[in-house]
Amino acid sequence: MAGILRKTFSDLSLNKLEGMQLHQSFLGKALNLGTLVVTTGDVTSTYFIENPMELRNALINAKK
Repeated sequence: MAGILRKTFSDLSLNKLEGMQLHQSFLGKALNLGTLVVTTGDVTSTYFIENPMELRNALINAKK
């Protein structure tokens, strides 16, 4: 959860990255918003973000 008074950061270990799913609605595509679901072992994290395809591509390229 983030806001004006605080920030929250989540870090993922790329070597434990098992899978990603990107969800974008028609409106999400138009506004460049989406949900990225990342699976690392037993943990699944969901992020609602701007530029989800850019982050997905960066994670894939960083893992190579």
